[in-house]
Amino acid sequence: MITIPDRSKLFQEKIEEFLGDHLLQGPYGGAVIGISGGLDSAVAAALCRRVLPRDKIRLFFLPERDSDPSSEREARVLARHLGLELITRDLTPALQALDLYKNPAARLVKNASLNRLLYRFTGWLGGDDPFKLGLGPRPSPAIRTATSFYRSKHRLRMTCLFYQAENLGYAVVGALNRSELLTGFFVYHGDDAAHLAPLLPLYKTEVIYLARHLQIPQSLLEKPPSPDLIPGLDDKFILGLDYELLDQILWALEEGYEEKRIADILDISPDRVSRLQRLL
Repeated sequence: MITIPDRSKLFQEKIEEFLGDHLLQGPYGGAVIGISGGLDSAVAAALCRRVLPRDKIRLFFLPERDSDPSSEREARVLARHLGLELITRDLTPALQALDLYKNPAARLVKNASLNRLLYRFTGWLGGDDPFKLGLGPRPSPAIRTATSFYRSKHRLRMTCLFYQAENLGYAVVGALNRSELLTGFFVYHGDDAAHLAPLLPLYKTEVIYLARHLQIPQSLLEKPPSPDLIPGLDDKFILGLDYELLDQILWALEEGYEEKRIADILDISPDRVSRLQRLL
């Protein structure tokens, strides 16, 4: 068995010290955080709330036409839990002005089952690394169309957060975690574009440990992780395995375990371990 130790108390202390150095004594006067309705941004916001007074934090929820309605509900649950105002800005008009919804991929986005089928098909075309679709040696027009569609949404969200932060003299505090970073499961100039990334040392499993330690509302802990960009495509479906198993493999690879040993311990196919090693 491979077990990632629960170091949530230590992480909390170190991250709060880091945030305090940059947000209280450093160049920034406060924090702007994009709340997705998911766990990572909830933990980032909760950590900032422990360091900063209410009036130095701005929580933004930035939905668009294809967003899951449950995301806004969970974002409001978190805002109430932290005693903060949730500021909502609908990005649909801006995406319409950019002609994003005229993209052929936008016509299919409401059908979750079809999205899953198409994703499997484009993954087959693009190779075993779904996070580099459109960038590999044989990207089809269909792949380029789909990736440009969903990645633009991420980047517009971050543009809005930077606009707000720079107006206030605040820092954009991101929510990218180590599992996403190591596998490439993020959008360049999207999730990774932030002044501060306090969760970057933590695997997703450790973010969950920390969320429990911080007493994040249970509904957010139980919600399946998802980028909330295309219905039917949540993290587990895209990655092909859940975060518990993913993180066990990543942790063991970083600790220097041989691929065969990891496969034997976890009783999984060696191919699954090899795929993650290629992603790394």
